[in-house]
Amino acid sequence: MTNINNNSKSSRNEYLSHFDSKRNKGKANQNTDEYKTSFQKREAALQLALDIRKFEIELYWKRATYFWGFLIVIFGGYFAVLTVKNDEIPYKDESLLLISCLGTIVSWSWYLVNRGSKFWQNNWERHVDLLEDDFTGPLYKLVFDKKKESIKEYLFNFLKPKTYLKAGKYSVSKINQALSLYIFCIFFGMALSNFIRLLPGNLLIGNFDIKYEHSVYFFAGLTLIFCIVILPLCKSDLEGKILAEVKITKRHFD
Repeated sequence: MTNINNNSKSSRNEYLSHFDSKRNKGKANQNTDEYKTSFQKREAALQLALDIRKFEIELYWKRATYFWGFLIVIFGGYFAVLTVKNDEIPYKDESLLLISCLGTIVSWSWYLVNRGSKFWQNNWERHVDLLEDDFTGPLYKLVFDKKKESIKEYLFNFLKPKTYLKAGKYSVSKINQALSLYIFCIFFGMALSNFIRLLPGNLLIGNFDIKYEHSVYFFAGLTLIFCIVILPLCKSDLEGKILAEVKITKRHFD
């Protein structure tokens, strides 16, 4: 497998050489038929990469809708059982544990699917970044930005009311990925709390005596932590240089 660095000229040349014929790999003259064939291949590859990237994004959100449908049904089933009186349904606690375990598996699968989808989206975006220069220029890989902020400056500016309605450099896919991880943690906490309630006594971990009633602290703490860490962790990754008074940055992949 070839390791390609988007910002390296030698890596880009190595990448483009894969579109040359084996006999003239990386050595074709611009006036030869081999070069023209290679150029046509790269042009076709760019269009195909753009189409596949668009297709991957469409699949990403279709998969998200698919999992949301499952999770809404699971949430609805859980709270429907939860509101039923104990004498009206046998094995109520066991049913709640089973439903929360199902939600844990589905939400964990959703989180992993999000990561897999993002990997392939990044893959085709790298192809576009490496191919586009000869046809459209660096249109796709360059981003206009006013200035680079440190994490400290970013968090400080976020608290200013005037920034609430401004555009923000957030990664939509990262936020969705963080949300799927949060939903997984919620279901996992629900499964664990229901498991503790079924135990004959409390759950002992070291010197800590964990009770079912403690689950409210887990959910509150989890929500607070996600609200804080989602701010810096879900920013879009941009790095680049200053041009005039506008910063043009190249997109950076994880």
